[in-house]
Formats: sequence, structure tokens, C-alpha cells
Amino acid sequence: MATGFFALFDDIAVLMDDVAVVSKVATKKTAGILGDDLAVSADKASGFASSRELPVLWAISKGSFINKLIILPFAILLSAFMPWIIIPILMLGGVYLAYEGVEKIYEYFTPHLHPKKQISSEILSKKEILKAEKRKIKSAIFTDFILSIEIVIIALSTVTEQSLPIQIIVVSFVSILATIGVYGIVALIVRMDDFGLKLIELSQEKSSTILKNIGLFLVSALPKVIKALTVIGTVAMLVVAGGIYIHNIHQLHELLHGLPTILGELFVGLIIGAIALVLVKLFMIVVIIIFWIFMLFTKHKTQTDNSYQENILTTLEENTTSFEVISNNLKKDEKFLKKALQKNGMVLRYLDKHYQANKEWVLLAVKQNGLSLQYASNMLKSDEEVVLEAVKNEGSAFEFAHQYLKENRAYVLKLLNKDKVYIIDYIDSTLQHDKELVETALAYDAEAFKYLDKTLQQDREYVIKILKNNGWILIYLNKNFKKDKELVTTAVMDYYYLLIWADKSLREDKDFLFSLIKKNKEVTDAIDKEIWEDNDFLLKVLKDNPSALRYANSEQQNNREFVLKVIEKDGFALEYASEELKKDPKLILKAIDTYSDPLKFADKQLQNNRDFIIKAIKTNAFSITSIDNKLSKDRELIRMAVIQNARVLEYLPKFQKDKKFIIEMIQKDINVLPYIDVSLKKDSDILNAINNFPSQYKSIETLLSLLAIVLFFFAIYFVSIKNKKYFIFLGSAILLLALVDILNIYFAHGVFRLPYVMMDKSHKFGLERTRCWVGDEENLSKLECYNMHVPEIYNDPKSRVITFPVRVFRSSEIFASKSPMIHLGAGGPGASMNLDSSYSLLYHLDEHDDFSINQGRDFFIIDPRGAGLSKPLLNCDTYVDNFLKNMKKNLNLEESYKAVDNDYAQCIKKFKREKVNFNGYNSVAVADDVHLLSKFLGIKKWILFGVSYSTTYAMFVAKKYPEIVERIILDSACFPDLKMDYNYHLQTMDSYNALYNYKDKIKDSNVTHDEINIKKRVWALHKKLNKYPLAIDYLDLKVNGNDFIDALLEGVYGTKIFKDLPQIVRDIEQNITKSFLPYFKTYIDYLMDRTYGDISSMAHYCYEDKPFINFATIREEQKKLPEGFIKKDAILSFKSNDFCKEMNISSNDKTLAEPIKTDIPTLFIHGEFDSITPLRDVKAEMKNFKDSKLLIYKTSHSVLGTEKKIEEDVAEFLK
Repeated sequence: MATGFFALFDDIAVLMDDVAVVSKVATKKTAGILGDDLAVSADKASGFASSRELPVLWAISKGSFINKLIILPFAILLSAFMPWIIIPILMLGGVYLAYEGVEKIYEYFTPHLHPKKQISSEILSKKEILKAEKRKIKSAIFTDFILSIEIVIIALSTVTEQSLPIQIIVVSFVSILATIGVYGIVALIVRMDDFGLKLIELSQEKSSTILKNIGLFLVSALPKVIKALTVIGTVAMLVVAGGIYIHNIHQLHELLHGLPTILGELFVGLIIGAIALVLVKLFMIVVIIIFWIFMLFTKHKTQTDNSYQENILTTLEENTTSFEVISNNLKKDEKFLKKALQKNGMVLRYLDKHYQANKEWVLLAVKQNGLSLQYASNMLKSDEEVVLEAVKNEGSAFEFAHQYLKENRAYVLKLLNKDKVYIIDYIDSTLQHDKELVETALAYDAEAFKYLDKTLQQDREYVIKILKNNGWILIYLNKNFKKDKELVTTAVMDYYYLLIWADKSLREDKDFLFSLIKKNKEVTDAIDKEIWEDNDFLLKVLKDNPSALRYANSEQQNNREFVLKVIEKDGFALEYASEELKKDPKLILKAIDTYSDPLKFADKQLQNNRDFIIKAIKTNAFSITSIDNKLSKDRELIRMAVIQNARVLEYLPKFQKDKKFIIEMIQKDINVLPYIDVSLKKDSDILNAINNFPSQYKSIETLLSLLAIVLFFFAIYFVSIKNKKYFIFLGSAILLLALVDILNIYFAHGVFRLPYVMMDKSHKFGLERTRCWVGDEENLSKLECYNMHVPEIYNDPKSRVITFPVRVFRSSEIFASKSPMIHLGAGGPGASMNLDSSYSLLYHLDEHDDFSINQGRDFFIIDPRGAGLSKPLLNCDTYVDNFLKNMKKNLNLEESYKAVDNDYAQCIKKFKREKVNFNGYNSVAVADDVHLLSKFLGIKKWILFGVSYSTTYAMFVAKKYPEIVERIILDSACFPDLKMDYNYHLQTMDSYNALYNYKDKIKDSNVTHDEINIKKRVWALHKKLNKYPLAIDYLDLKVNGNDFIDALLEGVYGTKIFKDLPQIVRDIEQNITKSFLPYFKTYIDYLMDRTYGDISSMAHYCYEDKPFINFATIREEQKKLPEGFIKKDAILSFKSNDFCKEMNISSNDKTLAEPIKTDIPTLFIHGEFDSITPLRDVKAEMKNFKDSKLLIYKTSHSVLGTEKKIEEDVAEFLK
């Protein structure tokens, strides 16, 4: 027994000795491929946040082990059953190794693309960042799989003559050693810089120059080490590949036995790799030729056929090599060549030298692909304009610029400062550490931090300063700075998700995290999952952020008392309650108390319960719009909802066209008119329903008419008998008929007073009655229309006379005793009230009648001077005339601004020839107009109504002439003291953020993940449409990316855009324009409006804004704007000519920039979602209005008319 054991031990010892010997050989054989594996793995493991490097490496290491577990059994089985196939597989692997090595050498010596990796300014969610990380890990594991096959096969080839146990042990040992060795060394390499930074920090504490120098060496050595490994790995691959062939082909071994082994193997590897490379390139060319031959013979197209050319152009977008196989005739067709360059600038590579030296042609190429600069002539590579266009398209194109420009400091500074291009990696090394250049680049390119002086990189105060301009710099800071709360806070306020690059100690500091959340709620999305496990922290956050319920655990989400408290603050938190609580009727009714949309989160059985839906409608009328089942079409339920709130009809398209339903609502005195379909606006039955006289009048009219007829008969009788009593009966009858007519006037129109006609003694200034020209609508038959003549410049006796329109709706009072209301215009400034349109006049009346004529006060409407029906109308007709032509040219942003400047220059010259004094068109002059109007009308007190910019007019009237103001109503107020430099960044981004966060306004539970990330998709469409404008069924136009964005921004004046946005994006992605068309039409109609006083608007800006704007502040704020369209548009808008100088406008009245302060009773009505005149400004300014009240509604800009309740609230204020 004992002898058997010793024999076994002896066998094992022999086996292990064999294993040791063979393992040494196998390890040596695989060393070459391990070198390449090491270089590749180090490269793949870079590019992650410092805190994520080791977790990522561990994930790749686990993947590598799994790879080898998959490969090893197959390799061993091959060795056992098909050992003859090992050598052929090995030699094929040798070809691959040699090809890969030679290809790297070929790429190094041959011009090719080096796109610069830029940090995207696009905001990514935590899920997106983790998804991108997983994608990189998968890529690394796949690469490892290929390398693992090579390692296993090479190792196996060295032990094919050994027994199976030795094969298994050796190959397994080599595989494990390869994985541990490679990824262990990679871990050390990628942490070199962190270790170096640690040494630098220690050197500062201990004042050690040696530690500092070692630390600096380690930090700067990392990229060089990775590069060196790549070179070593490439050489090793060639040596291994050559060795495979020399050892397995006896003739080669004999031929090269005179050379040193390594040189022979390297030589053979190079030869095999070169042959493989040539064969691969030839194969690609053959495939392309076969493809084009196939295209020729299957589609029967000739080279000159337009559709064939289009096919070629389409192919060229992806692959320029297809250019090589087209006919010589087509290569000489300059029209085609230009199209080709516009499709893919890299086609420049294949054009004749004279094209590569032609500036026009090269500009076409670099504008499409900046990297095509490498194929331009040397002369053009030193041309500043050409290089500028190239780097604007692709910053890394600067690599191919002439050395003269790379060394030209002034030019480089201009590119960095003005054009914000990512070129610092490619400028001359003597400039890369120039402080001014680096600081300029740092404003938008955080990677430039590596070129900053090491002393400045460690200067805390300096780092805070640069972080304020670009939070992304946090990624490149040392570990101590990533522990600094102030530094991290500064970065996170720039972009909330930068929190993931903070040190772990801060990411686990709950007090610090809570302080960040108070400053920016979005930070919650960047907090680690483990933190939310702390119930105390969660409860603390939930007090101000109910939506944080989504981070709660299942126990908390099922706690009714806990969830109820959260829902009382925000009904939308119901989405994150447990399924059990979503069945609780009382909880659901509480959730929909303010908004109906949380009803979508309720249990489906509840949504289908009619009795519950009735209760829901009673709680919130909009509940009927928040369900999607048969009850949503129930006529009785809809009737109940619309009676409760007419605005519900806005979300019921089918009932907007239901004539019978609409008439029924009108008869019930429900104001559904703003929400009915356009096709029914002029329907005679609906107009009759609207225009019915009060029933009490009808009975009185009938009675008086009968009495008059009886009296006439008596008069006739007494005339026949020659009795003088007929005079009494005849007179009485006439009086009764007159009374009937008076009552008709009283009820039908409410006017029984003399019209206003007042002029001064010179008949120069004052009111002049004019014909209305608004059709035959009965409601407008007695409308009074006037022109008010005023001086263009007050206090100038020689001033010329200008005119603005006045429209009057009289109240039903025979003798008016209440102060009249005056509507001061549509805002803008320069917007028209469309006072020559019967539809507009009826609409204005319908919006304001509850708190004007129905309260017994006359209702006045004006177009302010310079706008609408005013004379002169300061509208730039040249711009409108050229608009469609310019639109069809598909101009880029710079070209558009230039075209607009040219148009306005012509218009201003025209108005100057007409002797227009632009100093007369501003808010102060409008206030003077109202004062003069009140004098001529004999009106002592006004109720002022302003909307948007016309609220400024109301404020100036109240400030300058408080004695004529009784009360003020301000709809979507803006304030004269808040100029463009006030909250510039926030104001610029408001409308964009309204679109990005559209879901907050609609709370649609059916929105998909892609739709939630609407921002990314919108900007992807912007890029796509700028490249390929989309035809749209309106005025034969095409929509480019810039127009697409502008039309969406125009849409945020209302709230419908938030509901429609997902569908618009889905449609445009599929080249469908139906859902986008209404917004595009509104945008185009606005730009082409010939009644809009755009020159008047410019005059307002020059007079009351520009002198008081801090442009330095704006320039600083513009630096913080996102790169791309937003920043470019903002900068161009200020760079373009404002024409203040050309209009000779001068103003130094500092009161124009002071806050308006008044104790006149003021009502602010404002939309919660208003991004044009944000609610925060009203809240900040209300302190200056001592007797004021603010009413907030769930709508956007210009709230009046969006729901009936607003009129009722205003009427209540005026009572």
C-alpha cells in the first residue's frame, strides 16, 4: 500500500518536472503575443473615470478568464482527436499576427485619420454612462477573445507531443499566467499617474524634490509607456509569426539559418504580413469592382444617368474608395465632382492636383469633412480661411495644417478664442504650454488641463476659477481636489453628473449630497444606489423632492401614510408607489387634486370603474383626458367634465368638431369657443347660438310692439272721426317703437352714448373716427373705430404727426360710471393686435368681456405706435420680400444673420428717407400716448391691461402718470429693470430646457425611454436636417436643422408643444412632417408677418435697453452656453448689427433701467411653464408692487384665454 503511494508521488514528481520544463517553453513562445495583449489591454482599459478604472479592469479580467474557459476545452479536444489540424490553425494565426503587425506599421507611415476624442457637452444620464462603460468592456473582452485563441493555440503547439495531462496543465497554466500577468501589469500601468500624483502631494508635505520629480515622471510617463508597449507588441507579433513559419517550414529554416534567430523570425514575419496586407487590400478592391459591375448589369444604368450618379454619391458618403472605379468621364464632370465633395470631403484625395490646389474646391471638401485638409496642397494648408473651415468641422484637422500656422500664436489664439475649436493637441509644442492659449482652450476643452503648468494644476484658487467656466475639468484634477467640497460643488453646478468623478468620500457624504440637491435637484440622478438605502437621507430629500420616491425601497413605496405625504406635495410621485397602493381610490383622488395626469398610474381596474371616474372628474375635470379606455369616450362623462372646465375640450379633438355638443355647451353658458375646431368658428348655427339676445328682452320687445300696434289702430280710428285724440295715441305708438329700438341697441350692442370725436384746435392731434372695415358680423356692427393722432416726438413743437388705431367696445350701461379698460397691445415689442380682422376682434372681446363690458366698463384696444395698423408701420418689408428666397437657399447660421443684416440696413435707409425719427418708438412714448388719449376722451382713470412686453407699457404709464390709473392687470409680465444681462445664461437656456423637460408639463406615463431622452434626439435631428433638409408641405419650403429648432422654440409660447413633441420627433426621424407642420407654419407666418413692427422693436432695444446692458457679463455668460447651435446663435445675435448707430438713437435716462415701484393695486396672472417671461422674475419683482396679487396657472406664456377661470379671477379682482 505504502509502496503504491510512493510510486504515485514519483509519477506526479516526474509529471510536474515535465510540466515545468514544457511550461517554460510554452511561456517563452507566447511572450510575443502577451506583449501585444498587454499593449491592447492597457489601451482598452484607459478613458474611464479614476474611480472606475479598477472595477472596469476586474470586469475585463473576469471576461478574459471566461474566454479561456470557453477556448481551452475546444483546443484540448482538437489536440486529442485532430492533432494534425493544430499546425494549420497555428500558421493561420501566424498570418493574422503578421498582418496585424504590418498593418500597424503601414498605418503609421501612411496618412490616415486621427479623429480627436472630445468631451461631449451633451448631458448623459447615469444609465447612459453605465451603458457606454459596458459597451467598452464588451469591446475589450471581444479583443481579448481573439488574443486568447492565439495564446492557447501557440501554447498548445509546443506540447502536442506530450501526454494529455501535461497538455491540459501546461495550456491552463499559461492561460492563467497570461490573464493574471497581463491585467495585473495593466492595473499598475493605468494607476501610474495616480501614484505619481500621490507622490507629488507627499512631496509638498515633506518638501521632497526627489518625490516630486518621481511623481512628475510617473504622470508624464503613462502615455509613453502605453505607446512603447504598442511598439514592443508589434515587433513581438512579427517575431512570433515569423517563428511559427520558420519552425514549421524546413526550407525557410535552412534558408535563413545564417541569420540571428530573432532577425530571421522578424524578417519572415514582415514578408508574410506584407503579403497578407496586399492580398487584403486587393480583395477589398475586387469586392468594390464586383459590386459596381453588379450595379451596372442589374440596374442597366449608364454612367451619365442621374439616378446612377445619385447611387454613386450615396455610396461615397460611407466609402470613398468607390470613387476609384467610376469612369474617367465622370471623374472629369466638375458638377458631379462638386456634389461628391459635398457628400464626402475625403473624395479630395482622389482628385487631380489642380483641384487640391484650388481654394474653392478645397473649401467645399473641408466644410464637409475637416480631415480632408490632409489632401490639400501645401499652399492651402497654410491658408487661414481654409484651415479655419477645416477645424470648425473637425478640430483634429489642425494636425494637417502647415507648420507655419501651428507656430502662429495670434492665429492659434483666434481659433481658440473666437471659434472654440479643439486644436490644442495639434498646435506646435512650443505653444502648448502658453498660459493664455491653454486658459482659452480650457473654457470649453477640459482636456487642455494636461498642458497647464503643474504649479497652476495644484493651485486651488486658480482651479476654482477655471472650474466655474468648465466643470468638466474636475475629471482631470488630483485626488485631493476631488475631495474638496467647494471644487466639486462648483463643477457639479455646471453639470450635475460630474458628481460621479468626485472622490468616493464625498459621494458617500450625505450632508454634502443634500446640500448639492438643494442647489440642483438633478443631482439625485447621480447619487450612488447604496446611499438611498438610508431611510433618513431619503426622507430628508423627499421633503422638497417628492419624485425622489423612485429611489425608495419597496417597503417605503408600500407605506400608505408615507406615500400619502409625498403625493400631497406632488401627485406625480404616485408613479413610484407600490402596485397595491395604486389600487387605493382615496390615494388616487389625492394625487389628481392638482393635475389629472397621475391617474394614468392608477390600477387599470380603477381606471375602468365608471363610479370612480365620476369622482375623479369632480376632483379634477381633466381626469377624462388622462384615461385611455371606453370611458374616455363616454358622452355623459365628457359633458360633466366640460361643464366643470371648458378647457377640457382642448384635449378632446373628436368633440371639438361635434357641432351638436358645442351648441349644447354654449346654451349652458360654457365658453368652449377658444377650443372648437377652426371649421366651426364661422358656422351659422354656432354664431346664432352665440348671438341670441337675452330672453327677457324678447318678451319685452314683443309686448311693446303689440302695444304700439294697438295704439296705431286707435290713432287711425280717431283720425277717421276727426278727433284730436289721435295725436296722443300716435305719439305714444311712436315712443313705444323708439323704445323698442333703444332696447335693441341696449341689449345687442350696449351702446347708447355719443361716439368720441375730439381734435385739438389745430386739428393736428386727437381722435378721428374712421370706418372699421371688419365685415358684417352682428357683434361688430356697432364697433367704434378711431385713429389717434399724436406727436412722434413729445416736447418737440416741430414733430411730425403719427397715428395709432383705437377700437372701442361699449358696455351695456347707458351712462358709464366704471373706469374703462385699455388693452395696451400684443407685446413684442412690435406685435400687432390684428384690429382689421373680425375674427381677432371677436376673440379679443371674448377673452376680456367678463371683466370689461360685462362689468359695465368700456373696453379699448390699441396697436402701439409703430405696430399693426399704426402709421408709419415700422415693418421691414425688404426682409419679408427676401425671406422665402433666402429660406430656399438653405443658408447656414452665419449666412442667415448676414442676409438679415443686409435687409434691415436697406429698410432703415428707407425709413430715414421718409424722415422717421426712431427716438420716438419706445415704452415711454407709448405711456405718453395713453396719457394724451385719456385727455381727449375725458377719462379720469384707466384699468390698464398688458400682456408680455405691453406689460412694460402699463408699468411706465403707472410710473409716469399714476393719477390716471385705477388698477393694473399684467399677463406674463416682463420688467424694464431686468435687462438682457440679468440671468443671461438662465434666460437663454429657459426655452431649451422647457423642451428638454417637456415630460414635467405633461407627465405622460407612456413616454418611452427614448422619448425621455428627447434632448439627444432633437439635436441629432438638428444635425441631420442641416445636412439633409426635409421637404415640407408649405410654400414649397424645406426645413433645415436651425429652422427646426427655432420652430420648436416658438412652440413653447404655448403648452401644446409639450404634448406633441414626442410625436414630432418620431415623425421627423422618419421624414414625416405632419405633426411638425402646424408649428412650422406658425413660425414662418410670424417671420413673414407684414404687420409686425420689427424696426420699432429694434428702436425700443436701442432706446431703453442697450445703454444699460453690461455686455462684458453677457460675453462671460455666453462662454458657459452649450457648444453648437445654442452658443453660436447667442454669439451671432450680439455680433450682428443692432443698427442703433444708423438709427441715431440716443438715450441716457437712467430711470429706464430702474425698478417700477407703485402702490396701485396690481394683479399678476402668470403661467407656471412660462419660459419667455419666467415666473421667477415676477416673484422677485413683486416686492416693488406694494398692493399686488399673483395668480399662477398651469400654462405657458400669455395665460388669458387658456381657461375660463382666469377671466373669472380677473373679474373678481376688479369687483
